[in-house]
Formats: sequence, C-alpha cells, structure tokens
Amino acid sequence: MYPYLIELARRFPQGIENETGIGELAALFQCSTRYTKTILKQLHQQGDIRWISFQGRGKKPRLLLHKSLEEIIRHYFQALWQKGEFQKAFQLIAEHGMFQDGEIKRFIEEAYGLHHIVHNEKPLDVFRYPYPNTRLVLDPLHAISRHDVHFVEHIFDSLLRFDPELQQPVPHLAHAVDTGDGVSWRILLRKGVRFHDGTAVRSLDVMSTLNRAMKRDRMFIPMERMTIEDDYSLTVQLKERNYLFPRIVCSPKLSIVPLRWMEGGEHGIPPGTGPFRLASLTDTLVKLEAFEHYFGCRPWLDQVEVIHTPNLLTFGLSTSVSNDPDEEAVKIEQVEQGADFVLLNANESSVFHDEAARHWLYDAIKSEAFCLREEGEFAATSFLVDRSERQLPEACARPKPDIPWPTIRIRVQQIRPEANHLREAKVLERLLHSHGLQCALELVSAAEIDEEAGSKYDCFVGGIAFGKDWMMSAMAMLQGKGNYLMSALPEEGRSHVRSLLRQLQGERSEAARVRWYEQIESYFTSQAILKFLAHRRHTLYVSKHSPFYRIRMDANGKIDYRAIVRSRDSRGEGESATAPLP
Repeated sequence: MYPYLIELARRFPQGIENETGIGELAALFQCSTRYTKTILKQLHQQGDIRWISFQGRGKKPRLLLHKSLEEIIRHYFQALWQKGEFQKAFQLIAEHGMFQDGEIKRFIEEAYGLHHIVHNEKPLDVFRYPYPNTRLVLDPLHAISRHDVHFVEHIFDSLLRFDPELQQPVPHLAHAVDTGDGVSWRILLRKGVRFHDGTAVRSLDVMSTLNRAMKRDRMFIPMERMTIEDDYSLTVQLKERNYLFPRIVCSPKLSIVPLRWMEGGEHGIPPGTGPFRLASLTDTLVKLEAFEHYFGCRPWLDQVEVIHTPNLLTFGLSTSVSNDPDEEAVKIEQVEQGADFVLLNANESSVFHDEAARHWLYDAIKSEAFCLREEGEFAATSFLVDRSERQLPEACARPKPDIPWPTIRIRVQQIRPEANHLREAKVLERLLHSHGLQCALELVSAAEIDEEAGSKYDCFVGGIAFGKDWMMSAMAMLQGKGNYLMSALPEEGRSHVRSLLRQLQGERSEAARVRWYEQIESYFTSQAILKFLAHRRHTLYVSKHSPFYRIRMDANGKIDYRAIVRSRDSRGEGESATAPLP
C-alpha cells in the first residue's frame, strides 16, 4: 500500500480534507475504479487516511491524509528493510533525497552492528555490516578484487596460512609442506577436515585444486607431476627449485575446493572448509553462518549479514563500527601494501619506445596530483609502503621532446563494472592535454589482457592491492599470464626481470629475496616504465561504547569477522560477567 500512499501524499496536503473522486484517484493509482475502492478501504482501516464517501448526486467524497510524505517514506523504508529488500529501500530514500534524514539514519545505525536474536528457538549473535559491494566472485581461483578475497578468506581455506607477524607460513589444512631440495615437496593433510557439505577433504581434492590452477594459468610455478601417497598425503614435483612453494600455497586463490564440484562442471559456488559457510548471496546481501564443524577455532559470531549500502560514509555507526568518528571513538588504521600506477610502454609499437619521450612523461607525472587525500591516499614511490618512505625525492621536470606525437593510447584497468581506474586516467589525460597531446582512453578487464597487449597501448593506468604476504602478491603480479608490467618491457627487459625472479625464488634467505625484489622494482623505475601514484589507507573508528572488542582489519582493509567477540560491557541484565580475553 505504500506506493499508493506516496502518490496521495504528492497530490494532497497532510491534515486537510480534500474533495476528490474515485475516477480521479484511479487515474492517480493507474488501476481500475474497483481496485481503487479496495485500496482506499484498506488505507482507511489502517489509519493512514480518512475516506468519507457520500450517497447521492453532487456530493464528492472527501479524503484526509494523516501522514506527511516524509513519514510515509520512513515507514516504507523500514518495511522494505525488514523484508530484506535493501536495494529497493536505498533507492527509495535516494529518489526522495532522504539519505540525511535523522530518523532514517538512526534506524540504520540500530539495524547495523551486533544483534542477539532467536531463530527457530535458537539464540544467535548476528553482526550486520554495511559494505560498498556485494556483487562478488566466490570461486577462489577467479577472485578478482580485494572484496572477493575478503569473503574467500572467510569461506575457504588454503593448505598453509601466512602469518604476517611471523612472516612465514604456518600449518592450516596441511600439517606440513616439507622439502629437502626445493624441488620435491611433500604435503601432509590434517585428518577430519570437512567441506561445508559434510564431505571429507582428501588428497584428491588437493591435487585437483592445484591441477586446476595450473591449467588456468593461475599458478605461476611449473609443476612436473603430483603423486598421491594416501588420503592424507601427496608429493608435488616442481620443474625447478623454488623455496617459495609453501608461501605460494598460502594464496587464497589456491584454497582447496572439492574434486566432485570440479567434475560436476564447476557450477555455482564451491563448498569451502572455512570458519563461515555461505548461507545466501544476492546483489544486496551476503549472509554467512558459522561452520559448526570447523577444524580450527569456531567464530564467536553465529551469523554475519553484509548489506550493500550506497552512500556508505553517510551512516556513522556510532555504537559499533564506523567510518565516521564520534567524540570517544578509537581509531583503527591500516595502510594497504600495493599502489596505483602508470606504465609507459617501452616496446617499438609505442611512442614511449623513445627513451627521451618516456623519461619526459615519467618526470612530468606528479604522484600527489593523483591522490585523494580525503580518502586516505598518499604518494607512492614503490609498491611497498616502507620503501616509499625511504625513496629519494623525484627528479626535476624535463622539456617535452620535439618528436611527432601520435594520439596517446591509454588503457585503463577495470576490475568489475563501476570499479576501475578511470579517475586516475582522467588526471593523466589532463596532464597530456596541457602539453598539447591528444588521448584515447579504453577500459579493459583482466579477461582482455592477452599476449599482444604490448602492441595495443602507450600508457596503462591500474593498481594492485597486495595480500598479507606481499612477496607472493608481487610474484603473482609479475609472473601471471599476460600481465601488463611485463608487457611494457621490450624483450631484453623481460629476460632481465625473469633472471632476477629466478634468483629470488632460489634463495632460502628472506633478506636476500627482498634485495632481489627491490632490484626488480628499481629496474622498472630506472627505465622510466613504472610510475607509482598512490598508496591507500583504510580507517575505521570504534566507539568507546561499542558492543564489540577485538575489532581488527584483515589484509584487504575489511573487518575480520573471525575475530569479533562481544564486549563484556555490552551484556544484558542478568548475564554474568566474564574475564576479558587475552
């Protein structure tokens, strides 16, 4: 009935009797006169209007509207929310300019956060959280963005887990991944681990997952063969020595999925083994439920409801977790490893094959001009934040070379619809226009990157967010099939970088690996091919009165639902106090 009430509120003022007629209202409602009478009767019975009809000629019915348009919108928004129609609810308040309405903001603040509910006579602790994107890729191997990886890490498990504090892999689905020579690796699985559908994890699932990654060019080290010893152990033989193998199998993309799902055609989202199982996924809602038979530490939360929320910064969740501080909020900040960047193509097909042209634009690009300071971005000179802080100041500008300049072909990374680096590309375009150069911009997705990419652009504007293990993120970036960083190098440059990568992968010392990696970065920058633009900083504010503690961010800059527990200060009346967790 709410859409009809809205039409009435647009036509008639609140609290004033107005003469009208069934025919007029039927035209307003765009329905029959018979159904119009039904609508009016129901609205009258609900107390939304007073409808007075008269018998006899010359007496027109009267209608009195009890609620204002704003009141109707508020009630309609709440009704849609409670039915789970979040997209429709937000669209409603957007259409009527009510994102800043005080009552709606209070309702949303109360709807998000921690809730203790009873479902089917079972008490549940539910965490509801606003999120900018719920259109996700949840096949681990094909996860594209940090949003995808955030959920993959809650639903799936890899063989080993990279511990950022220890800076090394630790046991996870596998008790151990061992080698004597860096070529032959034995994987020993845990017993009793189950997928969310109840079936056991076996060596065949592991072998099939790794084979699938190899066939799809998602695993950047060549394997010679795999041999299954029994249900819980197998051996992987590499084609060459690589002591990074244990860190490679920490990747969320190599999370173990069932063989039978692959044999069944890979339809839908595969069952995982992680601490949460996927209960439902729509364009506006991701619902996770704690996996009762998780082999590790079961999450304290029973359920997580992640709701797509436009105008995210409008809603300050002052009683829970917020992007907007209150007076007593605690600031949680994380700087993301990785950076936005511009590549200048040094191949013969590009104008920037000319070294003078390449160095001119490299120096003309000022990283600060690309940073959104209000969103926590700051200038980068490396993919690594601590290395950016150690780099020397940028060189002075050079004169533009006097050469025949063609239209500059700029390719722009598109992660998914409406998520791309077009803003940064526009900044570059304005810089080139200021020097009298013409540009042509083209959005490209990862699926459009091929072996001929190097002949199709002059500049590439993109970015990458590294995971917990930045070294492995960097290796995947440099060794993935058809990646733009290698495509920007001429053949002798690619050969040089591949040689450095082989040296890195053959090292057992982490300090030596870091030195090799820094040589790779320095080669790209010394050749004026890779220009770093910006790092991203993620910030959350947790109110002093939050019902949670152990709020922390994962490597993707998102809240880690696995860590959340209820604060002892948020217990209800009659509940006993508990000792704080260490």
